[in-house]
Amino acid sequence: MGWFALLLLLLLLLTQLMNSTSWQTFTCSDGTIVVGAGNDVQFARLCEALAQSALQCADLHMDPRFDSNENRVVHRKALVDILGPVFEAMTTAQSLELCEQANVPCAPIQDMQQVFSHPQVLAREMVASTPHDDIKDLRTVGHHVKFSKTAASIRMGPPLLGQHTEQVLREWLDMDSGSIAASMGLGAFGKATH
Repeated sequence: MGWFALLLLLLLLLTQLMNSTSWQTFTCSDGTIVVGAGNDVQFARLCEALAQSALQCADLHMDPRFDSNENRVVHRKALVDILGPVFEAMTTAQSLELCEQANVPCAPIQDMQQVFSHPQVLAREMVASTPHDDIKDLRTVGHHVKFSKTAASIRMGPPLLGQHTEQVLREWLDMDSGSIAASMGLGAFGKATH
């Protein structure tokens, strides 16, 4: 399993917080959303909203198994078994609209392409073309802090593996050429590409 897949799995597991059952991801017919009905009032609003398309949700918040957050945690599997198919029957857009109308926190889980083409990401200039000697049209994450009178800029691209190893060893560790060569010969700094 790659590190990115592991990170996604961890994210999905962490969204199913142990102290709240209704703050987690749900699979829809065309994607995944995260729903944040983290207290009794929000859970009741979620149930009422979902009742528009699934009648079994209308009084779910009054069911003794689910009438408090503590009870929902104890009966997590049963609750997810009920809510899961309800969300699976709807699209992401339908699910988000129902939750938003009920004032229940929610958001779509987006892949990288969706994130970097999102209108808000583009409006905030969070995708930047970065100059780089070896990579044509390197696109990276833009500067996250925006000031009204002082524009931040990315002046150079990220270094390649090992590109600055010798410079760092000389300037920060005061190593001479012989020591650097000997250490590199032993593989102390990995295989340099430059």
